[in-house]
Amino acid sequence: MTPIKKFAIKLYVFSAILLYMAGDLYVWHGPLAQKFERHFSALRIPPNDDSPLQTVVYGEGITKNQYDRRTREIALASGHREATSATALPGTVKLGLIDEALLRLRARANDMRLPDTRKEAEQSVEHMAARHSDPADFEAWLATQGYTRASLTDKIEARLKEAATVHRSIDDNIVPTDENVAAYYERLKNRLATPASRQIGHIFYASLHQEPETLAAKAKETHAKLAAQTDPETLKQQFAELARTQSEDERTAPNGGNLGTIYDNTRRPFSNLALFDEQTLPAGKPVLLQSKLGWHIFLASDITPGSIPPLDDVKDSLRTAILNWQTRYAAEQYREQLRKEAFFKKKIQHHDQ
Repeated sequence: MTPIKKFAIKLYVFSAILLYMAGDLYVWHGPLAQKFERHFSALRIPPNDDSPLQTVVYGEGITKNQYDRRTREIALASGHREATSATALPGTVKLGLIDEALLRLRARANDMRLPDTRKEAEQSVEHMAARHSDPADFEAWLATQGYTRASLTDKIEARLKEAATVHRSIDDNIVPTDENVAAYYERLKNRLATPASRQIGHIFYASLHQEPETLAAKAKETHAKLAAQTDPETLKQQFAELARTQSEDERTAPNGGNLGTIYDNTRRPFSNLALFDEQTLPAGKPVLLQSKLGWHIFLASDITPGSIPPLDDVKDSLRTAILNWQTRYAAEQYREQLRKEAFFKKKIQHHDQ
């Protein structure tokens, strides 16, 4: 065979291959085109989710089902029965899912440097299974959520690796200094203050369904008996006995009318009465006061003044609070860095429908 014939045959074969590839890719959409589509299309997590794609992050798709499910999860965690834009803002849902996808991809890239979390994930699944009396019930419940035991373990393991990825990005030297703690204390010390308090008891006469004059006379008569008592201990005993037999407050009457320790500047009973005014309610003396509910005879102890705890007493808890805040801030900065990098590279694409 002459060289020209060999060249003609090769040209014919290569031309036929090129024509077939062109037809497969652009005309009849054959096996080659389908293979390319599978290779370059967005990866779906989970793979059997056929709902429309909403966002693609580095080739990994986030579907409408994932958005809807996350919205329901946020609504349920917030105590709402139904998921609405008020219970879970769409932007918040989208940002959370994008962050998770970015962390998942970063965790895969650094998988060999991350701790092995498989055993911890398996233990988490076992704890969940222990809540069900029958293993079959647990498997059935998993099926309703779209999981198997293995896929749930995989997901928990991935979440743990994502958390480890964030933790690795945080500087271990983030330790609040004494100056940081002292400055934080100065900002918070008024909020750390313990309000003034006192022990208060009362005998209650309800005005509901009673003649005002008769009720007032009854309350004043009991008050006069108590006011005539001069011995403090005897007064306390007599007050408790009258509270048990006459007070219409079913909650406190069995305890001798004891309201317990009442704190000022907090939610307290009878907030419309000046219970911390020593002129209105002096310590150790029965006082008759009227509220919109009826008549009260109060017997109060001395007022324990409010106080601000010294720095040394709260230094450790403040240091922990600062460290937790700095850790959360550093983690958010890391997530924001991943988002900016992905947007800059145009690796986040939205396909909202």
